[in-house]
This record gives sequence, structure tokens and C-alpha cells, in this order.
Amino acid sequence: MENFDDALVYLNKTLDAHRSNSYNQLAHAFIFIHFALIYERKSNQNKALQFYSEALNILLQKVPKIHPNLSFTYAKNCRTLF
Repeated sequence: MENFDDALVYLNKTLDAHRSNSYNQLAHAFIFIHFALIYERKSNQNKALQFYSEALNILLQKVPKIHPNLSFTYAKNCRTLF
């Protein structure tokens, strides 16, 4: 099942709901990762990289350097580049 456009609609709704709670930026990072994954599957590497970068910016500020989500996001960002 590859309803990417529907998934993007729901992710946008989720992001809108979380944006009203600015204290939860970590949730924003996870939402951005999901956006990136969808755009990667849609073969839109530029959009995927944009969202991975957004996620990385937040994660670098909010989690320890050894956090698994940080290493996952670095790896996905790298994979998207080649």
C-alpha cells in the first residue's frame, strides 16, 4: 500500500497539531523524519534531504550525541545523498 499523498496529508495535520505545542520539538523531529521517509520513497531526494536536515537540526539540540534516532537520521541523510 503506497498512499504517499494521503500519508503526507496526515503528517501535515500532525505537524499542525504539534506546532501549537512548541515545547515538544522532539516530536517535530520525528514528524520530519517521517516526511523524509515518504519523500525518499517517492524518489524526491531533495525534499527528503530537506526534512532530514530539519530533523537533524532539532535532534542535535535535544538529544545526546549517542541517541539512536540521531545516528539513524545521519545514516538516512547519507543514504539519500548517494
